[in-house]
Amino acid sequence: MSKSVTFAEIGGHVRRNAHLQRQRDQLDAAAIYCAAVSALVGDLNTVESEGLRALLGVLRTYTESEAFKTLAQATQTLRTALDAVRYTLLIRDNRITVRRDEGEPDYSPQVERAFDRFRLRAVETHAFRFTDAIEMNAVEARILDGVAQLYAELFSELGAFCERYAAAPAALATPSPAGRAVDFARYPFIATQVATCEREMQFHLAWLDYIAPLRAAGLTFSYPEFATDDRALHADHAFDLALATTLAGSGETPVDNAFHLQDEERIFVVTGPNQSGKTTFARMLGQLHHLGGLGCCVPGANVRLLLCDRIFTHFERREDIATRRSKLEDDLMRLHETFIHASHDSLILFNEIFDSTTYADALYLSREILARLVQREFVAAWVTFIDELATADPSVVSMAGSIVPGDPTQRTYRIERRAADGIAYALSLAGKYRLTYHALLERLPT
Repeated sequence: MSKSVTFAEIGGHVRRNAHLQRQRDQLDAAAIYCAAVSALVGDLNTVESEGLRALLGVLRTYTESEAFKTLAQATQTLRTALDAVRYTLLIRDNRITVRRDEGEPDYSPQVERAFDRFRLRAVETHAFRFTDAIEMNAVEARILDGVAQLYAELFSELGAFCERYAAAPAALATPSPAGRAVDFARYPFIATQVATCEREMQFHLAWLDYIAPLRAAGLTFSYPEFATDDRALHADHAFDLALATTLAGSGETPVDNAFHLQDEERIFVVTGPNQSGKTTFARMLGQLHHLGGLGCCVPGANVRLLLCDRIFTHFERREDIATRRSKLEDDLMRLHETFIHASHDSLILFNEIFDSTTYADALYLSREILARLVQREFVAAWVTFIDELATADPSVVSMAGSIVPGDPTQRTYRIERRAADGIAYALSLAGKYRLTYHALLERLPT
């Protein structure tokens, strides 16, 4: 039996037969998937990490399941059968005929030997080079159609295989993380947790690549411990990741800082000079907890963090006239939402709130907010210009920015655990940039 077609009839077959190519792609992908999962199980046998050993247990249970064994066996059997398919092409005039291979001999060596005696010198080769493009051209698609008709039963099994594994993906023993969405449309035979593991491994490997230059520059990264039964938190040599990345371009490194909470301490109140690194300190705390919660190594050493469920931040935001709310009203609305949704395991970060009202009003409102933080035992950091908050409650830890001794215009960017001194050094900073009253008078025309 043979199938033939003329070149004039070839048009339009690429799209019609693309499903055959997709089916073979899916079969090959299933083979790669089974081999990769099995290889990963073998490689994980040598690891000592507690997390990776747990992953090994999940994957081993999966690879020993009937679902995986059936997939692997069906994939191997079908690929072996397809790889054994042989066919011949008879090209005559404008017609191609596809036939089963009946064991016809290859006459190419005989032809070469016959004409070898006439060879005088090296000649230019006219061998045709097939492209590496994945998509079939019209001729290839029509030939594949002929092969599929010659081996109809085998290609029917291929279609049945693809239909069988087009249902919902198999699940492993461990439920997938809540909210995790994985697209299985292309390769639906991939188990949910395997796909999740693959994506998370990509993330963590990318993270290690990202921080490699920072480590090479001498900055410290470590895996944190987590406080579960208490609120004892601490870190040494911690730094802001965004700042470190920016400075790395010029060969600089950021100033690192340390912090700790112990016993009944819960809240950092950060005061001190303008431009001394207070906001960066609060941002650093958020980064540490976010990255630590993702399972990443974090910027710093000897790190112990809160395993928080959410991080709530209140940083400066432009006033939005579309809301028809004042800056103060917007601050209060955002704080209201924070206290509604925050739990005992949440981290709260405030940065210069209530700066749009008078000092007296800001002090009153801040004391009310602080009382609620204390009452609900939140772990928090509050950057503020109100020094009275630093001594408002025994659970509050006073942190303050510092200057270079003897030079109030220079900042050390160290946030130290000490009492608030009420000095912002704003005048010295204005003098550094010639923005004092007298300096402006000198520069303005009379």
